[in-house]
This record gives sequence, C-alpha cells and structure tokens, in this order.
Amino acid sequence: MGSQKTFKDLFLHKANELLMRRENRKFEIDLFNKYAVEFFISYFSDLENLKKLKGMAHKGIYFYGGCGTGKSLFFEILEEIYKSYQNPALRIKTVHTIDLTDQYMSQLSNPKKLAPNDDSLYSKYNKGNIHFEDLGAESKLNHFGNSVEIMSDLIQLRYSTSRRVSCRTYISTNLSPDEARKRYGVRVYDRLFEMFNFIPLNGDSRRK
Repeated sequence: MGSQKTFKDLFLHKANELLMRRENRKFEIDLFNKYAVEFFISYFSDLENLKKLKGMAHKGIYFYGGCGTGKSLFFEILEEIYKSYQNPALRIKTVHTIDLTDQYMSQLSNPKKLAPNDDSLYSKYNKGNIHFEDLGAESKLNHFGNSVEIMSDLIQLRYSTSRRVSCRTYISTNLSPDEARKRYGVRVYDRLFEMFNFIPLNGDSRRK
C-alpha cells in the first residue's frame, strides 16, 4: 500500500464495495469530484503528487459542497480501509457535530458527574486526528445567558494544540469558507487557512 497506484486501487475497491452494499451503486469519478479524489489519495499515499496539487500534508482537509456530493463518504471509505489494514496513519475518528451538542447538554444535565464549567468535552476532542462531520449542523447553545458555539471553541482549541503537537483536523460541511466566517466569526475563519486544505465538491446529490 506504499504507492499511490496501490492505494488508489484499494480506495476505489472499498468505495465500490461500500456503495454497492449500502446503495446498490458504484463509485463514480467525474468532473465534479476528480480533483477531490486525486487529492485525497495523494494526501495519504503520494506526498510528491500532493505538492503538485498545491496540497500541504501538515494541514487537515476541509471538504465543502452541497448535500449528497460525497463529502463524508471519503472518510467512510478510509475507515473501511483501516478496518482491513489497521494502519495508524489512516485512523481518523469521525464525530458528528450534532453528537457534540448532545454530549455537551448531557454534561450540563449531570451536575453530580461534572461541574457546569467542566471542560472535559473539549479535552476529549482536543487531540488526535478527528473528522468533524457536518460542520454547521450543530445547534447554538445557551448556558446561563451565554451563547456557546461548540465547534468555534473546538476549532480554536485544536488550532492551538496543532502548533505544539501533531493534531490534524478534518471537516465535511455544507458551509463554504465564507459561510463559516459568517457563522463562527473572523477569528475562527482566520485559523481555518492555517489548519486546512480546502477542497470543494460540487454538483448534484449522488444519492439515488
């Protein structure tokens, strides 16, 4: 699995296997996702080609586009590859942003276990390689009159962590970078450029 060709073959095999099992369709490469597929494969297997694609290996990936364009699918395929090969370099934990909201609310509703200002949720997701699925789908929370944007806090926290240790963040979202700026503010928007390779996925929904 050291060469790009080998990894590409494996990626496409797992992609077809996953989609046939789940949706009875094959993985299609077209003008809308060709660059994204090449970038993703190069990111994990061919750093020289990644440089040609203007990618940076020390940054994570920010996939953005409309619903059903395949943003989260890339990480599902990677998880299938990891299940077969158990290569630590391919292990990326996926966390849905809505689940983060539920976890935060559960934290606050259990005062015997955690104090209201306990930061254990942030500590839990502060390190390691994590894919935050569906950025922007999470709700804004209100805690004692204060507005809480969990993903805004986590992005800034992981930005600080990544400056000290290896800590890559991956995002799939319907929000373009500019829409993320409107949702999370200029401070978060500015950090995105140091943290991510931005990869658009356009076109209509691929879901049948």
